[in-house]
Amino acid sequence: MMPGMTSQQAHKPKLGILVCGHSPDKIVDAYGRYNTLFEKLLGTDQFSYQPFFVVDNEIPASANDADAWLISGSRHGAYEDLPWIRPLEQLVVQIYTNRIPLVGICFGHQIMAQALGGRVVKHDGGWIAGTEQYAFTIKNETETVLLNAWHQDQVLDLPPDAHVIGSSETCANAALIYNDNTVSLQPHPEFENAYMKLLLAERGHVLPTEQRQLAEQSLQMELTNKRIAKWLVQVLSKTTF
Repeated sequence: MMPGMTSQQAHKPKLGILVCGHSPDKIVDAYGRYNTLFEKLLGTDQFSYQPFFVVDNEIPASANDADAWLISGSRHGAYEDLPWIRPLEQLVVQIYTNRIPLVGICFGHQIMAQALGGRVVKHDGGWIAGTEQYAFTIKNETETVLLNAWHQDQVLDLPPDAHVIGSSETCANAALIYNDNTVSLQPHPEFENAYMKLLLAERGHVLPTEQRQLAEQSLQMELTNKRIAKWLVQVLSKTTF
């Protein structure tokens, strides 16, 4: 046990958060960086957390540097020629091959699919933004899920090991499962409505005016992110479902 660490902290699994982007300063000031959003979503009692800012070329040395991994969203595309994309793909393959729990969100969902044999493209239908309704199959039961989305890219072709467990009218491959401890989601369970409102204020200029207005109106709906958070904790904790 490390000095200053309690026995409870010492037995928490270590979740490495692979941070693939930076939020605007105003959002960081209000809500923190991407890793902070996930710590709040998953709960401080569940894991000890260590962020790795891969977007700044901070790549973990080994897949074994954490007990479980989570890949964040990003404004970048998985197909872009950036110096950290290929090392991240290689890490994804190592994590998956070693059967270490792994969750990908938005960009994380896309880079996992690309690294494991799928294809990611810019969606012909343009941006998906605001609260979206999805049909998710969790523990063999299909349920309606409301989560916030913010993306233009989508997984078009599935990797060989992936199966669809979540979809919507605008995103056919919105959630994938590879095995009992490897899943990915296109929407953002870590984005609360207040966060999304600020994101639209800061970056909503990329959307057509009517779409931005509809996205703002959608934020009145109650999210299902707490239910999804509980499920993700089970996946990352190696709890079969």
